[in-house]
Amino acid sequence: MVTGINYWLIVTCWEVGRFPFPYEGTVMYSLFTLFVFRQTFKYGIIFSSIVVTGFALIVLIYPIYGVQNGINLGFVFIGSLVGLMGVHQVEGALKKLSTANITLETLSQIDHLTQIYNRRTYESRFTEQLFLNKRTGNSICVFIIDLDYFKDYNDGFGHVQGDEVIKIQAKYLTQLFRREADIVARYGGEEFVVVTSQVAHEQCIEFSNGIINQWSSAKIKHGKGKAGPHVTCSIGFYFEEVTKDTNQTKMVTKADKALYQAKEKGRNCFVEYKS
Repeated sequence: MVTGINYWLIVTCWEVGRFPFPYEGTVMYSLFTLFVFRQTFKYGIIFSSIVVTGFALIVLIYPIYGVQNGINLGFVFIGSLVGLMGVHQVEGALKKLSTANITLETLSQIDHLTQIYNRRTYESRFTEQLFLNKRTGNSICVFIIDLDYFKDYNDGFGHVQGDEVIKIQAKYLTQLFRREADIVARYGGEEFVVVTSQVAHEQCIEFSNGIINQWSSAKIKHGKGKAGPHVTCSIGFYFEEVTKDTNQTKMVTKADKALYQAKEKGRNCFVEYKS
């Protein structure tokens, strides 16, 4: 529409007053449309082709610029080309910026060592899950998992090997909790937290046994300090049928108390919190 008005103005000025409306106006309107309306490079090519073709038809039909018709047409063509180059560069820069923003957003949500959710993301996702489950009345189970005698392992085998054990625990958990709604996160240090919803109480027990058995099968050497011969973990979990009174902090606190009880029992086991 802007380009059409510009062409109407050129023709009207010539027909009414024999006034050669400057070709710069066409270049200006072209650039205005390309950048202010944020045209993509694809549609910019189509638009610029229309601009140049329309101007070429005008100077062929009307001797508006006399001997400078061809020169002015060349300037309009070059102006459109320059505009297209600018659109291409801006579009490329915006795509890179968008990709960078997505990458940064992902990095802010993920624990760099284990590539699972970090604590901040876990808390946010847990809040969302609890809100959804309060509306539907489903169950939620919170697990807190802690590697047994991990400080002794670090002291005996080094922090690099300790990091490998932490990554193995993260891998085991993501193998067990594979649903999109499952929240698996590093809680801090060698502690992990899992939140799963729409599960039966029996499934929570199965999950706990599954985590214990994963380490039992792995048989990764430990034996440092008070630890047994292999790496193990302790688990505390709390299961609740969600109501409007269900509280996120209280659920985590109860799972944490159950974990403490598992450690009191001698570790390498799981305990369910009972009111």
